[in-house]
Amino acid sequence: IDDMTVNEGEWFDLTGSFIDPGADTWSVTVDYGDDPSGIAQPLLLMGKDFTISHAYADNGQYTVTVTVTDDDGAAGTEQFNVKVENVVPTVNAGEDVTVNDGTNITHLIFITDPGADRWSAEIDYGDWSSVETQSNLIDRAFALDHLYAVPGVYAVAVTVSDDEGAQGTDTFTATVN
Repeated sequence: IDDMTVNEGEWFDLTGSFIDPGADTWSVTVDYGDDPSGIAQPLLLMGKDFTISHAYADNGQYTVTVTVTDDDGAAGTEQFNVKVENVVPTVNAGEDVTVNDGTNITHLIFITDPGADRWSAEIDYGDWSSVETQSNLIDRAFALDHLYAVPGVYAVAVTVSDDEGAQGTDTFTATVN
């Protein structure tokens, strides 16, 4: 089996087979390399064919080990590497908002990222106030709460970074009457 590259959260499927001239029965296991317990999982065997299907929760380099064991205890092993690439988070800042002067804008921001990441966010409210930072976000949604000092129309930019440094940005308009 050749080494491969996939994106975090993306399923890969492979069909494998083996050769054994004996009139045996077999079992096949796979260790995907991402389970800290190191316990191999059994695979369904159809004759001498099997299917491997897996998605990695986070980017990294993983060694997959497939082991075929016959009823006499003889075993054969094959290994291959899977490079799992980071995916850039997608930010959904939602619809534009309108509030009256003296009222805080409150707004939910949603992150889409298949990785088991932590995120940080920088929010530029477009009103020359300091850029707000929210760190160590573990949920895929967070709230904004901001009070504008002067009525007007403001472009709000929300940039989310994952723990590998990949960034996604979205904007919305805040209108203060």
